[in-house]
Amino acid sequence: MAKKIWQRWFAREYSVQYCEIAIRTLGPRASNIFSFDLEDGILFVPENNNAVCYMDKSAKKTFIDTCVNKFGSDMASLRKFIDIFDSLGKRYIEISKSINDSDLKKKTNSELKRLYLNYQDVAIEYSLIGPFVAFVLAEYWFEKMEPTVKDLDQDIRAALFRPIRLNSVVTLNEKASKIDVNDKAAVKTLWDEYRWLSCLDIHKVPWSLKDMREFIKKAEPIKPQKYVFLEALKLSGLEDKKEMFEMIRELAFIRDARDDYRRKGIFFASKLFDEIAMRAGITHKLVAYLTEVEIVDFLDGEMIVDLSVLEERKKGFLLYADKGDMICKGGNVATYLKGQGRGVLERAVGWKCRGGCSGRVTGTVKIVRTVHDIIKVEDGDVLVATVTHPDYIIAMRRAVAIVTDEGGALSHAAIVSREMGIPCVVGTGTATRALKNGDMVSVDANRGIVRKLKRLI
Repeated sequence: MAKKIWQRWFAREYSVQYCEIAIRTLGPRASNIFSFDLEDGILFVPENNNAVCYMDKSAKKTFIDTCVNKFGSDMASLRKFIDIFDSLGKRYIEISKSINDSDLKKKTNSELKRLYLNYQDVAIEYSLIGPFVAFVLAEYWFEKMEPTVKDLDQDIRAALFRPIRLNSVVTLNEKASKIDVNDKAAVKTLWDEYRWLSCLDIHKVPWSLKDMREFIKKAEPIKPQKYVFLEALKLSGLEDKKEMFEMIRELAFIRDARDDYRRKGIFFASKLFDEIAMRAGITHKLVAYLTEVEIVDFLDGEMIVDLSVLEERKKGFLLYADKGDMICKGGNVATYLKGQGRGVLERAVGWKCRGGCSGRVTGTVKIVRTVHDIIKVEDGDVLVATVTHPDYIIAMRRAVAIVTDEGGALSHAAIVSREMGIPCVVGTGTATRALKNGDMVSVDANRGIVRKLKRLI
């Protein structure tokens, strides 16, 4: 059998818990959506406190082609996808809320196991159709339309790619900009409505009231956009491609809405993992580094995994499926991969920059690899990250510009920066490796160029 060629896809602050769900989305537990089994064609490896997803070149092509053929050929197929997306997203929230409303302490370990496995099955189905398929469709249509719009005015491009509706982060910003930070009741009301926003995975904690107050202090009304969609379509002479751009705008909204369902689901289900942690005598965060089998074995009466193993996984882990079994390893991942003959990991090279939001600025680089780094970002800094997500919104508010390794015109960084008027360059490929904290850079988001500057003193 030929060795797999592993292509880097994305990097996130995921724990073992969510990485396993991501892998299982491509296997038989989501077969009612797609009939293929590509579980062994995806793996996660550690890098800079992130879990980096690699996918075998052949499996990735199969997955992308299947997504596009089933849901991305025209507006009618996209509508079918949106219906499934909303249905599974709502089901995920309902299951999670039912867990939150349950008296878990009265349940036996066997009952808790059934509840956990039910949650896992729903999370797997939703994670396929939401995070994965939505991501593929958005990238596909952006790449398809990019040559058509690459020479257009930035404001016209922004209008053509603007989400059909405001996402949660931008809506929160609008609401926050109208609140007096000293109005405790108003701050708490907004906090109650949005504190789930930081729940990327079960090892992440909800926003605190302090987090919300910090956000409100920086919130400003959305700047008026120069063009509305139909006006931009006419000015660009692309009226004949209206349906395609409408699809892109729908997908641009779903790119963030998919995380709304997931984060709310994780937020409401956290009570389940609290209970498992309490019974196992470990912290909530450590539960996130157990595999599904390890949790089930514990609830069936087996000993919990040694704490030293979980602490090692917190530092970084390799995760992949092998004939249905989930393999999780900490420690020297590179040596283990080589010994197992798992193939070659291809690294992204070069800078493939795209302007997310126009503007030219200079500032000091602050590298944000995880949510713990956002405290480093001060007013006027250039935030440099692998990718941004709602956890970074407070730091994005302080930044004078945003630069990311990943992403395109429909990425979180590009969409939020356009709405907030922050210059942004996405898709650099290597910014977090080529730059370091303290570097002075110029960011020309009009042309998608980031330059390192020499300091005079």
